[in-house]
Amino acid sequence: MKRKIEIRVAIAGMRPSRPIKVPASVPAEIVAEALQAELVRRTPVDTGKARRGWRVVELAGGNIRVANRVEYVQYLEDGSSKQAPRGFQSQSITAARAFMREGRNISEGEGIVVAGE
Repeated sequence: MKRKIEIRVAIAGMRPSRPIKVPASVPAEIVAEALQAELVRRTPVDTGKARRGWRVVELAGGNIRVANRVEYVQYLEDGSSKQAPRGFQSQSITAARAFMREGRNISEGEGIVVAGE
């Protein structure tokens, strides 16, 4: 029996997020790419460095991390930008979970569509 793969978000200077547990029947790489796209879309932009910093990294054991090592991205996550509210990481994770659960498609430039947004 194949085990679930875990996807976590890691921001420089912060603990990794709680995992998104992806069932073996769902392609984890697609969920990770959808999460990365949503993080990029929701990350506040000035120079674009923080948005360009998102990477999908495969770890030992098949787990995946979507990481950003840009030194100030944690301050953006904490709400230092007037362009985006605090907590874009958790909003992106919620959207990725809905994507995985409902198998929603990502429209070009629209990100993951979550009911109620």
